[in-house]
Amino acid sequence: TTHISYDIIYIGATKNNSLGYKYPIPPNVKYFREIYLYEYSIPEGPIDLNFTIDHALIADFHQALTTQNMLKFEELFIKIFQNEHFPSPEDMLRSRQVWQYLEQAYRRLFPGETGPSFIDYFYTWRFSHFPIFKMLTTEIPHARVYHSFCTGYAGLLATIAKIKTGRPYLLSEHGIYSNEREIEISLSDWIYRDTSVEMHPEISHYFKTWWTRLFNFLGKLSYHHADIITTLFRGNQIRQMEYGASLSKMQIIPNGISLQAFSPDRMMLKAPESRPVIGMVWRIVSIKDVKTFIKSLLVVKERISNFEAYLIGPYEEDPDYFEECKKLITLLDLDDNVIFTGKANVHDYYPKFDVLVMTSISEGQPLVLLEAMAMGIPLIATDVGACRELIIGHDLEDQAIGVAGIVLPMGSVAQIGEAILTILSDRVLARQWGQNGRQRVVKYYTEEHNIRRYLNLYNHYMAI
Repeated sequence: TTHISYDIIYIGATKNNSLGYKYPIPPNVKYFREIYLYEYSIPEGPIDLNFTIDHALIADFHQALTTQNMLKFEELFIKIFQNEHFPSPEDMLRSRQVWQYLEQAYRRLFPGETGPSFIDYFYTWRFSHFPIFKMLTTEIPHARVYHSFCTGYAGLLATIAKIKTGRPYLLSEHGIYSNEREIEISLSDWIYRDTSVEMHPEISHYFKTWWTRLFNFLGKLSYHHADIITTLFRGNQIRQMEYGASLSKMQIIPNGISLQAFSPDRMMLKAPESRPVIGMVWRIVSIKDVKTFIKSLLVVKERISNFEAYLIGPYEEDPDYFEECKKLITLLDLDDNVIFTGKANVHDYYPKFDVLVMTSISEGQPLVLLEAMAMGIPLIATDVGACRELIIGHDLEDQAIGVAGIVLPMGSVAQIGEAILTILSDRVLARQWGQNGRQRVVKYYTEEHNIRRYLNLYNHYMAI
């Protein structure tokens, strides 16, 4: 892709100065900017804006959000946010006008003592709206094509770029962003809910509903404005349509990996008497359901006591969940079997694995499974995302290759444990499943195929 130049805008939550670039910036990247959604400096004291808040216009804007009126959103965006006097997001957070507007909105929503406190309402508004205001007022470089890799805030920025420039917008979703946020919000304990107060059904779980509707709207906004929507597999397309995407815009481009980087020739020959090794390569977070994996190891230990299980991946994202996982390991007397590596080079560990296990409750088309398949490692995975078609095959021709492992329901601790035992106890079967996985990757999931499909899209839309 060196004949195409790129401008990259990276969107993160907060800046971590201890982190560097994971990859070197190639020479055809001409512009790189970092935007952090919750980085702001607000001087003390309120201010008066040199900007009149048009209450009727704001009401229309919120009505457009509520009714999912995308054309109305575009019209109102131009009227409100393209105004040269529109204040900075930081000024809005400390302005008297915005505070007064929110007080009035709160009183209309919760007359009397019927709802949450105004302070909780205000800070939820601040944390949900500041990133949006930041996206809506961000300077966008001119490009022939805009490409975002999810909906949400990145999709909003790409949508604004299309509205401002009229150039095509490509959306690629590997995981369905709205669905993943909905899962996280439903499981969260950080979103305010005052359980000591009996709430009217219309306002119970008010803030969770607030965040869910916000991300669902951002998803629909991206789907509406995108010229093409690529995803990884048919199951994702079905979910995208449930969230408002049009099938006429959709195209499947599966993930691809480098066969040279993940070759079964690198697998070490293991002696029959060596300890069995079970691998899990994910972030240690709740959506990966690491606890189910840990519990399944107790089933394994009842018959094979000397196994090793490596949990490879960073655990800093959710330290509380990580601590719960460690306590569970101790409670189940698995301390001598389980090793947390933290962030590590998977090439150091794949050659040791007899089986790779994935217990996630939400996935797209996991690259980790493709990497393990390319290495000839048999798989056990929950029936989420593209896992079934990776392991079983996506059509009759693909299925004729043979299975690459076992697919099981989410949270099925005993079944996962028994599946691990099946693979560890039958080396001939494990080797055949590993070979099937390698053959499937070679035929359908190479990096070259993936790059060629995206280049075709870029060339087509740049010529418009």
